[in-house]
Amino acid sequence: MDRLPARRRALLSADYADAAARFARVACLLTTADDSPRDWVSAGQALQRVLLTSAACGVAAALHSQPLELAWLRKLIRDQVSDGTYPQVITRLGSVTQTAASVRRPPASVLLASGGRSADTSPR
Repeated sequence: MDRLPARRRALLSADYADAAARFARVACLLTTADDSPRDWVSAGQALQRVLLTSAACGVAAALHSQPLELAWLRKLIRDQVSDGTYPQVITRLGSVTQTAASVRRPPASVLLASGGRSADTSPR
């Protein structure tokens, strides 16, 4: 890269920075000082703020709390990663580029009209 003209180096750097920002991902561990029901509620409120702020900024979030359901793994994370605080939620935040339309079924094909019949009247 040192042999490229300065202008081209700047363009490559800008392209790289833009790509890095678009595909940046980070794992987050939400912890509390204690492990009481009050702390669980506080963790839920903090998670709500994180998810709403992320969505407002166009950042996608994925929740990965299953590892914390294993007592031995939760203790390991508490001892090795969270400095003695209690891990409550693991999230992954990152930007997403949607390249295709959703493959989900239309709502009318799964919702029931009054009377218990499917709202979808299209032939199958």
